[in-house]
Amino acid sequence: MVIYKDNGEEVTGNIVKEEAFIVDVFRLGKASNNHEGIPSNLGIICMEDLTLFTTSFDIFTRILERNLVMNIVVRKFMSKRLFDLTQRQISFLTGGAKERYTFILEQNPNLLKNWPLRFIASMIGITPTQLSRIRSEK
Repeated sequence: MVIYKDNGEEVTGNIVKEEAFIVDVFRLGKASNNHEGIPSNLGIICMEDLTLFTTSFDIFTRILERNLVMNIVVRKFMSKRLFDLTQRQISFLTGGAKERYTFILEQNPNLLKNWPLRFIASMIGITPTQLSRIRSEK
């Protein structure tokens, strides 16, 4: 998942594993607070062939209003996602680049096998050169 900054620059927000459920949790929260119509600044970049099922946000919210099972699944997902985001935020606020790198690798052990270093560097808020230095120290 990428985040588009106001200047058009892309920042890697998260790398999602296969068979993942992706929803813009910020947009979902905005809708529940009557912020409809505000565009999302999140996007998806696919690094390999996949099957992707999409739906409009309006249809998705209608499904949640009418389908208890889907509502429960999404609430569980949102709860886990909130926990993950909180842990990541704590890591970013209290740790340096090495700690953020270690945290991300602990969360995604196969990350280095499957993703270019520039995405990993972007995700932890450092340059690819800084990431290379951290990796060479380990």
